This record gives sequence, structure tokens and C-alpha cells, in this order.
Amino acid sequence: MVVVTPGSARVGCWPGNCSDPAAPAREVTVSSSFALAKLEVTVAHYLRFSAATGRSSHLPREWLEALPVVNVSWDDAAAYAQWLSAETNRTYRLPSETEWDYVAAAVASADRDGTIVSGSYPVGAKTVGSRHANAWGLHDMAGNVSEWVAGCGERGPAPTGCTGRIRRGGSWINPAANTRASLRQVSGAAFRSMDTGFRVAAVVE
Repeated sequence: MVVVTPGSARVGCWPGNCSDPAAPAREVTVSSSFALAKLEVTVAHYLRFSAATGRSSHLPREWLEALPVVNVSWDDAAAYAQWLSAETNRTYRLPSETEWDYVAAAVASADRDGTIVSGSYPVGAKTVGSRHANAWGLHDMAGNVSEWVAGCGERGPAPTGCTGRIRRGGSWINPAANTRASLRQVSGAAFRSMDTGFRVAAVVE
């Protein structure tokens, strides 16, 4: 885990960088410190959770334990954080979208404006941490797999509540031009895909 200190960062699609209407240019501010995992949750981590809770993994058969877990829904990711909190006596959760944006704004040395310039992941996800870390020491914030974050991306009429959850960052399935941290997608909480995983945040005591 990396402790992230408060501050502000310029995020989203700026002129000359990209023109994604789902990720408009803006400044985000984080007012309190928090901790964020250096790496995406791996298959090995998730299988321990599945074995302990009886929750199905939905993993492709050939997915190796060092790869990021995929085919996890937002509900799965939230349940994992809750289980990890109980196991470790520490409060884990999904990062907020603002927190995720803030740390993703620090691009890796192999990136330019948050975009992977050396190509996408054409044959599937890579072992977590195999790309350069960004200035916070976090890996794969722009690429590998898209990541679920906390918060609601779309609300239905009351009392329906939240009908869409947020996935951030490009993934191995995207063309190189879209393998960027600013990519934002909204899907149902039960949605699963081969290019979506997550990482956990933690409360700093």
C-alpha cells in the first residue's frame, strides 16, 4: 500500500490530449490522506477470498495467479474489500473516483499525458506490476485492466438508487490510443468483463 497525501491535480481530457466527453478536463482535490494498493488485486488474492466466502470467481480457466483478477463485478469488488477488512482488522474499501483520478494523474515514465505510448495489451492482461510505476509508486493506472471505483455513475428514479457503477482507466482490450487513465465507463453493479478488475484503498489511521 502507498500512503497518498492531500493535494490537487489536473485530470481528464485536456485539449491536445484527448476529447472523451465522459472524462472532461477538471481539477480534483483530495483533502485527507488515504492508502492505495500499489498493484491491482491478483487472481491469487481473489481465490483466497473465493475459497473463504464461497463466492464464485468467474475466472477464465487459463488465467494465471499473478495476473489481475478479471470478470469481477462491482458487487464482487465491494465484497472483497469487506472480507479483507474483517480478515486484517483494517478498513479497506474501493477508492473513490476522485481519489483514483488524483493518483492516476501522476503518469508513469513510459506514458505521455496518461496515455500508454508503447502499445496496448493485445494478447490479454499482463502480470501486475510489469509496467513502470507512476510518481506515487502505483502500477497499471493506465492500462492492463479497467478498475472499479466507489461511487455512483448513474442513478435511476427513487427508490431505485444507483443503477450504474464506474470503471476507470483503459485496459488491454482497448487500442493504444484509448489505453489512458482518463477513460471512464459506467456499467451495472453486476457487470463482468474480461478486462475489468480493481484495486483496494484503505483508511489511514
